[in-house]
Amino acid sequence: MKKRLGLLFSLPLLFGLAVEPVSVSAAVGDYHPDPVTYYSGIGDSGGISLLGELHDLLVSTHETYTSYDDCKNPTYIVETDSDFAGNVLEFYSQTTIAKSWGEGKQGTWNREHVWCQSLSNGLWGESYGGSDLHHIRPVESGLNSARNNAKYGEVEHTSANEKYYEDANNQPVALGGYARGQEVFEPIDDSKGDVARIIFYVYTHYNSYEHVGGTTNGDNRQVKFGKLDFSDVIYGSEEEAIGLLLSWHELDPVSEYEMARNEAVAQYQGNRNPFIDHPEYAESIWGAEVEPSVQAPASFSLTIGESKQLGAKVYGGDAVLEYISSDESIASVSSTGVVTGLGVGEAVITSLARIEGREYSASTKISVNPASIEGRYRKLAAIPEDIDGKYIIAYGNLALDSSLIGDEMDKTFNTVEIELEGDYVIGDAANCELEFKARDEGFDILTPGGYHIYATSNNDNTLKCSLAQPSATNKFSTEYGGVGIVSSAGAVLRFNSASNQMRFRYYNTQGGKDPGQQPITIYKLSEDENVASAKSFAASFLSSIQCDNGVTPPSVSAWDEMAAQAEGLSLASLSILQSADYQDGAIGLAVERYDYIIRKYGTAQYPDFLNRGIEGIYGSRTVDPFASGPGLFLTAFAIALIGAIVLCVAIRRKQS
Repeated sequence: MKKRLGLLFSLPLLFGLAVEPVSVSAAVGDYHPDPVTYYSGIGDSGGISLLGELHDLLVSTHETYTSYDDCKNPTYIVETDSDFAGNVLEFYSQTTIAKSWGEGKQGTWNREHVWCQSLSNGLWGESYGGSDLHHIRPVESGLNSARNNAKYGEVEHTSANEKYYEDANNQPVALGGYARGQEVFEPIDDSKGDVARIIFYVYTHYNSYEHVGGTTNGDNRQVKFGKLDFSDVIYGSEEEAIGLLLSWHELDPVSEYEMARNEAVAQYQGNRNPFIDHPEYAESIWGAEVEPSVQAPASFSLTIGESKQLGAKVYGGDAVLEYISSDESIASVSSTGVVTGLGVGEAVITSLARIEGREYSASTKISVNPASIEGRYRKLAAIPEDIDGKYIIAYGNLALDSSLIGDEMDKTFNTVEIELEGDYVIGDAANCELEFKARDEGFDILTPGGYHIYATSNNDNTLKCSLAQPSATNKFSTEYGGVGIVSSAGAVLRFNSASNQMRFRYYNTQGGKDPGQQPITIYKLSEDENVASAKSFAASFLSSIQCDNGVTPPSVSAWDEMAAQAEGLSLASLSILQSADYQDGAIGLAVERYDYIIRKYGTAQYPDFLNRGIEGIYGSRTVDPFASGPGLFLTAFAIALIGAIVLCVAIRRKQS
């Protein structure tokens, strides 16, 4: 049984502990954050204000992100999870287990994600949040499997539900908790507080700042932040999850083991777990007396026709949020907080909560942009028939940085962050866009600067990048799961997160071995249905609306028919036509003719049903640039003839 210390007095007692100093290896950091001065910038507020201050503190002081391999290194774990007798403290049973790494064998310890990877909304796997030593704990392999991916909660304490830490001979050593199938796992009382404080830490650290009242996600662009709720990992509603965690936090106060562990991990990483140093913070943030507040993203962007959930939340009170748009012609918002872009420009969405006669609100600036005529980057589900095109090579929210050149390409952190929504990459892709060009039986991969990406052999792990075209090519393959890329030399393009390398590279497959590492995801710039619809409308317009160089006005009835057809277009398709310029292929031809007609004949007979607002923007034209047949030739001939006559008259006058 672990020794308990008072809930509110762990920090003072820390200085009286006889804990041996941590011996630090070069693979981890060597920091000494003072447990008192570390919190000198934290105010005396509570609720979302305190939560935001702690988030900013954790991300700004997390100097070294340990790797998943570090989390199984006995040299480190015997320090972070010491039983004070030279071995390791098994997390769930709070009982000694041998310090040596047992490769997941029964009776040895394995790495436990207290907040399971599968419950993290894709925020971590085996790096960053998934290898943070404040988060990962040593758990006997059988118990690790018994918990599996179950949420935490309360389970009936029957012998059938008991789960034990067992030795190599499958003999029970100590009770570790209770499980209801693969649905819910309840740890023993002596580890419940530890679980709660780890979950408080992970929630505070890895929620993106806009969700927890912070101002920054730190300077390390590789760390993935997002949206986490306690109910993701605790069985029940969000309110029930918070109540359960607070009760476990109080039931099982901070122990000397936790304090010693906090010191050891802080020395390795640079940051501390504030809910161990200051247990009172949990009640101040999530307790019943917290001042109500509303939290919402400061800003985000949409294209016309695109919809996105606002994600506003109420803290410290019970209220149904109301939503108000400052300009519904730019962005509308539903009663459930779904924002839709309607027109190019900016609008502010106010999220409003009414609690006990008072109003609490937060504002979000929405920028609405025209839909892209180029299409969108969509995840490849199969090998494309047409290889040529623009692509993004990614792993999760990290993409290969296409701005790198030469040897810089084959380095750790050769990545940029991208934003994903379902099967699409959204936002700016300028620094990760690549061009695939078919050649021989495969294709070349080129950066915007003209550098080739390739591997010339299958003997080592590398990524070549040069201006000269190599003999080696690439090809698509589904041999190693999903749609991947294999060099003609045999090496496979993968992503490596081991030891925080965080890089894309070709890995050898000699002897038919699996290359290991993580498979990549490939996105191709594809024409979506909105672009296709806009192109179809443009083709119909060009065939229906004739102008004859302005000699004969176009048919008013044909114009009205096109206006009726435009009413059936999506907002995104209309946006493409509204913002298109004269270089955009068939769409460009159509809008130039459209603009010419309105300028020449006015909107009384030819209404601007595309809302292009063209008057005075492009200047006047005297000739329809898209008239076909002899009309254009005759007009040009007439202009040339008049010019020749004027010239001849001028010459004769001069001679006379």
